Formats: sequence, structure tokens, C-alpha cells
Amino acid sequence: TYTLVVQHAGGSTAVARDLIVTDLLPAGLTFVSSVETNYGSGQNLEFHRPSLVQSGLWQFAYVARVDAGVAGVTLENKADIYWASIFGADGGVHSGRNGLGCGQANPLNSYCSFDTAPLQVGEPDLDLAKTVYAGHDNGASCPGSTNITVWLMTYNPPDCPPVAIPTDITYCFTVTNTGGTYLDKITIVDSQLGISETDMTLISGILPLAPGAALSLYYETNVVKDTVNTAEACGVAVDEHGNEIPSLPKPCDSATAEVKVDPSIPTLNEWGMILAIFLLSISAIYFIRRRRLDRVL
Repeated sequence: TYTLVVQHAGGSTAVARDLIVTDLLPAGLTFVSSVETNYGSGQNLEFHRPSLVQSGLWQFAYVARVDAGVAGVTLENKADIYWASIFGADGGVHSGRNGLGCGQANPLNSYCSFDTAPLQVGEPDLDLAKTVYAGHDNGASCPGSTNITVWLMTYNPPDCPPVAIPTDITYCFTVTNTGGTYLDKITIVDSQLGISETDMTLISGILPLAPGAALSLYYETNVVKDTVNTAEACGVAVDEHGNEIPSLPKPCDSATAEVKVDPSIPTLNEWGMILAIFLLSISAIYFIRRRRLDRVL
């Protein structure tokens, strides 16, 4: 959206007449709509106003669309304003003055002004970082590492095969806007885990995601075997108000995290034996000290 503001700010008390604003849209922009009537066509926009009194203000806006495939460039847009001292002035000797002499050397008819507005069309891009760590703590330890090793505890019931007890782990996902536009409608899909961003818990970040900003989420689960999984994040280019820019490509990125399971930790049966030996040792120490105390007494 372009907003044009024309103000009669000069020292003259005369009323400006026959005001005409022209605006040549640069290649890469297409006119969509405007509040004022556009008397031009194609890239040449033209808006009219009969008069403007001293200190008066003429303000209006129009909407243009960035063409498909236009990204990573600056589009320079220039608007010109022309006016006359009386209605129908042609700039002749016996007529009122106007802006037909603008741009000429020592013009008599120099009732004109202009302004420019550069539009930076950034290239949308994002980066996904996926990490993992052992345990559950509501994402407090994010980010983790891209690969970790965890111990797996097993239980050996009598006369039955060993049963693996799942080990708690937490995945961390961070989407960083590395492009030149805002991003919205960010999705994160991990098909191997069977989850998306709706299953994750937000740690920080707000949408639309500004350039340089990050969105962090976590997901708690558990494992019983080695696992390597990849997540993909995508976003949609929008302006700072969250309006989609359909002409720009949809940025995506992927990241992988790996968890290795080490089954060498003692089983519950082995832990039971260790605990029994520990308790027997403590009991033996207690009785030995007791006997020594009885001898002293």
C-alpha cells in the first residue's frame, strides 16, 4: 500500500487549482486498487483534485501487487504533483501558471513537486535447527545436541523375555527467519515422529516472524531404540501486518537429530542384586561398629 500526502504548505495564500498526481509504477509492480479514481492506465497512474486551499491536505492511498518472481530487489517509485494558479491555465503569457515547465532550465511554469518511495522486496528464507537431549523439563534445556546417546533400562521378569523401559527425551525445534521478509503460517512436520507444530509447545517467538527473529518449540517423548529422524519447516512470505505476498516463493528447510540407545546399563534384576549387596554391606558395617561400641562399654 502506497500513501500519498499532498499539503499546501507554501507561503502563498492562493488556492492551488487543477492538481494532478502522476505515479509511474516500476516494472515488478501491478496496480490493484485505489480510494481515489485512477485516470491513468497500466503502469501510469493519475489522480485529480480540483483545488487545495492554503494549509489544506490531500491524502489518499492505493494498493499495488509485487509481480511473481520479483524478489531480492529494490523497486524505486516516483510520484509527481502538478498544479495551476487558475482553472484551465495553459502556462501562456496571458494565462495562469502551471507545472508544464518542470524540469526545464529557468522555467516560468514550475508549479510542481515530487517524492520517491523505495520498496525493498526481500528474498524469503528460513533456517531450521533440530536438537535433542535426555529427560523432560518443559524445554528448559533447549537447545540440545544434534546427536546424543542415552542408556536404556530393561526389566527381566521371571521366565519372560527382557522388557525395555522407554527413556525420556526432548526434541527442540528452532525456526529462524534468515530472509528479508516477514514470515507467517510456519509449519514444522516430522513425519517419522508423526508430529507437527500443533503437537509442540512454544518456548518463544511470535508470528508474523520478523527478519532475524526466531521461533522455538519443544516436544517430549521417549525411545527404546536407536532413532534418526528429520523435520521440515516451511513458511509464507508476508508484510509486517501479516498480509501474504503470493508472488514470493515459499521457503523451507530441514534438519535431522539422532538418538543412540546404549543397552549396557544394568537390568532391574542386576540393580536388585547391587542394591542387596549394598544393603548387606551397610548392615555388616553397622554390626561391626555395634560390637566395637559394646566392647568399649
